[in-house]
Amino acid sequence: MKNESGAETSEPFDSSPLNEIRARRNRLAGYWAGQKLNLSGDDLSAYVEDVHRSDFEIAGDADIIAKLIHDLEAKGITVSEEEMRKLLKSFHRQSLLDSHSTD
Repeated sequence: MKNESGAETSEPFDSSPLNEIRARRNRLAGYWAGQKLNLSGDDLSAYVEDVHRSDFEIAGDADIIAKLIHDLEAKGITVSEEEMRKLLKSFHRQSLLDSHSTD
């Protein structure tokens, strides 16, 4: 697997501050979508991690956006790419705020 700089890594995620923020953003998006999909408990937790891992398929946000849209559409929930990008930005802002409150 490659990290955001393109370097090979054995972990799907390294613990740099920027990646920690991105991981939190991904998990917030996963919880949001999982709740829309009526998931709970272990199913919700597994889905959140699956969403997070999907962000490592290609550089940028296209992979995670595609996964979220596909999963929601499979359950009859329509969210446009533009709406999903806005949601990700919102989750990113929340993640940044959360990271500052723990420093």
